[in-house]
Amino acid sequence: MGIDIHSARLLAIAKKRGVNFGRVLMLGHQDMNVSAPALARILSDAGCTLPMDSTATTWTGFADPLFAALGATEIRSLDASSYQQATVQHDLNQPIPESWRMKYDVVYDGGTLEHVFNFPTALRNAMDMVRIGGRLFLDQGINNWCGHGFYQFSPELFFRVFCAENGYELERVVVHSVNPFARWYEVTDPAILRSRIELLSWLPLMIFVQARRIAATPVLERMPQQSDYATAWSTTGNQTPGAIKRFQWLEWCRPLATLARALHTMWRLTRTHSFANRAAFRPVSKR
Repeated sequence: MGIDIHSARLLAIAKKRGVNFGRVLMLGHQDMNVSAPALARILSDAGCTLPMDSTATTWTGFADPLFAALGATEIRSLDASSYQQATVQHDLNQPIPESWRMKYDVVYDGGTLEHVFNFPTALRNAMDMVRIGGRLFLDQGINNWCGHGFYQFSPELFFRVFCAENGYELERVVVHSVNPFARWYEVTDPAILRSRIELLSWLPLMIFVQARRIAATPVLERMPQQSDYATAWSTTGNQTPGAIKRFQWLEWCRPLATLARALHTMWRLTRTHSFANRAAFRPVSKR
C-alpha cells in the first residue's frame, strides 16, 4: 500500500480543483513512495507546501505529511491491526459502526480493498464514511497484479458502483502503468461506448478513481450489473453470438476462416484491447 508519483500528482490536481481535504481517512496506513524533491514540485503546482525538508532525496515514512500539505486538519488511518500504527482498528470484512458514517471529507485507498475478501462490504464501508460533498479516492491494480491480493479490478466495476442510485457521481477514472513516466488515460464508461472496455498490457496497470458523494442514499442496496449484460437482458428475441455471425460466411472454407479468426484476434489485442483504442482511453494532461 502506498502513494506513488502518479497518485500524488492526481491528489494535488484534485486539491487545485477545489477538493476539501479537511478530515481524511486512509484505508491502511499509506506509505509515501515519492522522493521529497519531486513531491515538493508536485505540491507547489497546487499551491501547497511540503511540511518537511524538501532537499531530502527519499521519504521513507507514511503519507500523513502529504495529506497535511493538501490541507487536512485531521488525518486518520484504518487497518485490521496496529502493525503499521493505524489510528483506527477495524476489519473491513465487517460493517462499520453507525457512528462512522458520513464522517470524513476524504477517504483514500491506495491498495487495501483488493486484500479484503468481503469486497462488497469493504467498498460499502468506504463509501459510507464519506460526507455529502466529500470524495472517495481509490488507487487500485487492474492488470498484471495476479497474486498480489485477492482481486484485481475492471473499470466497469467503478462506473457501475459510483452512480446516483448509490449517492455518488464519478469525477475521474484514470488508468496508467507503474512506469513513473507513463501517460495517463481517462476511461470512457462502457455503457456510453456500448461495448466492453478490455485492456492488455506488458506492465502492471493502476486505476485511479475520484468519486464525489452527492446524497445520503443507502449504498449498494441493489447489486450492480455489468452494462452489456443489462442491455442484452432488456433486448427481446434470440441473439446470434457475434463471433458466429461474423464468420459464418467463411465456413465454406475452414482454413481461411481459421486464418481470419487469428488475424481478427491479433487486431483486437493490438488495437481494441490497448491504449491505442481512443474511444475507450483518452490521453489527458498531468496538470
